[in-house]
Amino acid sequence: MILKQIIVYSGCLEKEVLVYCSRKHHVSTGLSALSASRLSNVHLHQEDKELLVVNEGKNSDGYKDYVVRAWLPRKIQQRYKPFTGGFGKTLPRNNPPTQVPSKQISIGTRRMYNKTSHNNRVASRNKRSYKKRFLLKQEETENFPKSRLPQALIIGVKKCGTRALLEFLRLHPNVRAPGPEVHFFDKFYHLGLEWYRQQMPPTLKDQLTIEKTPSYFIGKQVPVRVHNMSRDMKLLLVVRDPVTRAISDYTQTVTKWPQTPFFEKMAFLNASTGLIDTAWPPIGIGVYVRYFLLWNHVFPPRQIHVVSGENLIKNPGREMTRVQDFLGLPRIVSDHHFYFNQTKGFPCVKKSENKGVPHCLGKTKGRTHPDIAPETIDRLRDFYRPFNQKFFQIVGRDFMWH
Repeated sequence: MILKQIIVYSGCLEKEVLVYCSRKHHVSTGLSALSASRLSNVHLHQEDKELLVVNEGKNSDGYKDYVVRAWLPRKIQQRYKPFTGGFGKTLPRNNPPTQVPSKQISIGTRRMYNKTSHNNRVASRNKRSYKKRFLLKQEETENFPKSRLPQALIIGVKKCGTRALLEFLRLHPNVRAPGPEVHFFDKFYHLGLEWYRQQMPPTLKDQLTIEKTPSYFIGKQVPVRVHNMSRDMKLLLVVRDPVTRAISDYTQTVTKWPQTPFFEKMAFLNASTGLIDTAWPPIGIGVYVRYFLLWNHVFPPRQIHVVSGENLIKNPGREMTRVQDFLGLPRIVSDHHFYFNQTKGFPCVKKSENKGVPHCLGKTKGRTHPDIAPETIDRLRDFYRPFNQKFFQIVGRDFMWH
């Protein structure tokens, strides 16, 4: 045990002298304390010199008590006062302080605080690092290609150019779509949304998934089902002259079933009176306003964009500009992506800007229509005229079907 200071005292050597060590709670008594304190002087450093308390108590022989002091620097005195209460007070005999000196308390507390602070900083740094890694991993996962539910639907109308619209949209790098018609909302709704999602192609986070099924337009329960899946769904509706559409629909039917009766026999309930058979699908689907009201009742007009089937053939670049604006896509698909095929009477598309390889629609597109009597066409136009005018008013666009 090395004591910290030489003790100056007065009185008889036989008196008991108490020396308190600043480093440990230890008490030395008598001449041994004095000798140890003298011998330890050679090991002291200037900054560590500190006066502890030496109390020479009053013994049984009646000697007077003394408080022994030595000169100390001011800073050490300031550390000394909080412990003893000042230089003018004495400590009771044989009752060493139970507290650790202020210097030792501050050092120990500082060490404990520094260790706790270090642990807190390490824990906080680890937490931030883990959170950062988690966010990065989550962001990377979001950027992985995966099947997602569609954000836009081409809901119809049949034989109005829905396939052409989808093929033109596929020229855009931010658009992906499944190949065949899924028919989820009208035929396979019972299989659930997870099945529907698995039918979609893998897409990146910033890409748009579009699905096309023209029969959605006439499904009575389809608008509500689509709204239940996504109330923000964007809907694309392709329409054309209902008379031309009815003839095109009939042409497709004849291609599949050659034994189908003539168009006039199917279109009229009574050829002499000219009563139209609206129950025949090629005729009934052309009453667009009837089905459009169902969709307009569920979705606001801003989420339904009506595409002109005639302009999609005559001026595809201009019509595709409107579609891209509606979908929130950059205007990438333009006139230079198309060229008109004189044989099919339909525009074909280029695979890419670098390769001018043409890509026309399938053989089922651009079929030659059968000859229909002019009287039949006039009767059909008279039938559709009031429905067309109502439709133009609702959508806010006149498609010039005369």
